[in-house]
Amino acid sequence: MLKHRVLTAVVLLVVALWALFLADSMYWVGVMVFVSALAAWEWGGFVRLTNLFVRGGYSLLVGTAVWLAQMWQLTDVILLYGVGLQTLFVVVTVSYYQLNQGRAILTVPWVSLSLGVLLILSFSLAVIALRDVFSPWILLASLAMIWAMDTGAYFSGKQFGRHKLASYVSPGKTWEGVIGGALFVGVLALALALFAVDYVPTPGLLIFVAVSVAISLLSVYGDLFESLMKRQVDLKDSGRILPGHGGVLDRIDSLLVAMPLFWLFWYVALGF
Repeated sequence: MLKHRVLTAVVLLVVALWALFLADSMYWVGVMVFVSALAAWEWGGFVRLTNLFVRGGYSLLVGTAVWLAQMWQLTDVILLYGVGLQTLFVVVTVSYYQLNQGRAILTVPWVSLSLGVLLILSFSLAVIALRDVFSPWILLASLAMIWAMDTGAYFSGKQFGRHKLASYVSPGKTWEGVIGGALFVGVLALALALFAVDYVPTPGLLIFVAVSVAISLLSVYGDLFESLMKRQVDLKDSGRILPGHGGVLDRIDSLLVAMPLFWLFWYVALGF
């Protein structure tokens, strides 16, 4: 299991770095359309779409929406109007689910499917824009914050975790883990602001650190939201396409919330 997990991670890293720094814009958009379609296919499992044609149609719909939104230059409109709405919805839904002790909440299929379209579309458009409009280094820095959050939370939670964060949503997560992850993000953001200003032009050290930590904390809700969706239909993983890692959504759950927020931050900070 560990061997498969490490091998998959290495392959994903090589492909991601190639796409990030060497592929032209057309290929980058194509990669994100493909990722979006895979994520949408897995999202269909959250509402038990057993008809393969319907599920495939939903996957095609989301992938096509990403492509058309990019071609028609709708990124700014969709993200400026959608990022706050989707973040608020995710935070409120997770909080409500926890307060109501894990009772089913998103039981209307069209609501869940519509939310999937918004989350995956916003994530993909944000990732495309962070790379092509701002720079590959800014996208990499934004991704690194969430990876740091996940890594710091895992190790600090394993070492010091005592108090459950959201026991009915994801029993393994602890407050100590979240605090450790946030501290790790703060250190990384500080290092980038001090030593990588030629690649990541921050709008100010304190602002950059504070916003990075805040977005990383909100990214936890993306992880929790996917756990909520899986828990409602008794799924362990969103899929099996990535050996040792589960599905695409299992790898990008935190990013669904974080990347649109990072896009908004850089959009304002760089004066677009």
